[in-house]
Amino acid sequence: MSDDTRALIDRADLDGLIRLIDGFCDARDWDALDDLRVACRAATQSGRQLWPASTLAEYRLALLAPPEYGVAVLDDPGRFTIGPLTEVIAQHHRWDDMADLLDFGPVAAFVAHECAIRGEHIDDDVFEVLDIPLARAAWEPDYLLALYRDNDAVFDAPTPPATTSVTPVSVGSRPV
Repeated sequence: MSDDTRALIDRADLDGLIRLIDGFCDARDWDALDDLRVACRAATQSGRQLWPASTLAEYRLALLAPPEYGVAVLDDPGRFTIGPLTEVIAQHHRWDDMADLLDFGPVAAFVAHECAIRGEHIDDDVFEVLDIPLARAAWEPDYLLALYRDNDAVFDAPTPPATTSVTPVSVGSRPV
């Protein structure tokens, strides 16, 4: 890690760290981004409020980096990411590229389900974390999925069902 990067961490300079994260992503320097993530997370132990930088780095690794980097952040994800990292990683990565990198367990099951809801067929039916199948049924519609981007996400609202108007009918008066 460079002296300039260490100085940003020591000063808890979030603006500088976010610019650095942007630069690492632009350069596709995933090793440097992961090193920065680890250093920022460690700095929180000394009272520096750098969790936003480490969380952003985790989010970007899950979203943009090759699977081996993205999978590495799933076991200890930040609490305040733009979306669940098991969902974020499934947006640009295929299950077949991640399956061998994931430890068998709940995290892998959630990633498998996120890939399945995006239309992938998952052959491995051994995950029983959720009581839903790992493949969409033929009758299921395309689901509205969040679109994760570098700094935000788009969550489209579903189209409301068609409504019909009802005209009340007078039934007259009844004796009590």
